[in-house]
Amino acid sequence: MQEVKKLPISVIIPVYNHKESLKKVLDGILLQTEYPEQIVIIDSSDVDDIKSFLVDFDMDVDIIYHKVNGLFPGEARNLGVKLSSKEYIAFRDSKTIPNKAWLSYFFDLLGRFDIIFGSVHYNGARGMQK
Repeated sequence: MQEVKKLPISVIIPVYNHKESLKKVLDGILLQTEYPEQIVIIDSSDVDDIKSFLVDFDMDVDIIYHKVNGLFPGEARNLGVKLSSKEYIAFRDSKTIPNKAWLSYFFDLLGRFDIIFGSVHYNGARGMQK
C-alpha cells in the first residue's frame, strides 16, 4: 500500500454526541489525497462513546483527544488550536464530510493567501432541509 503524503496541518474538530457523524468525517479524511499530520478532537459530549470509538479507529495520523464539558463549538475550536502543534490549522465540523481533495486543494492556495475560507454544500433530505 502506498503511503499518503502528510501536510503540516492540524485539523480541529469539535464534537458533541455525534459519533456516527464524526466517523463519516474521519472516513472522509482517510479518503483525502493528502492527510493532515494531526487531528485534534475536542469532545463536549455528555457520553463517553466518542473516546471508546477512537480507540478502535485505525488511522496513520496523530490524533489528540481532549474531553471537556460545556464548551460551545467556537470555544472548542479555540482550545483545539491551543492543543495543536502544526504550522497550519484547518477546521472541520463534526457533521461536515470533506470532499476528496479538501486539504490538498486549500493547502496549495496558501502560497497566495494569508487565510483561506472554504464553502459548504448542504444536501437536504426533506422539504424544510432543502
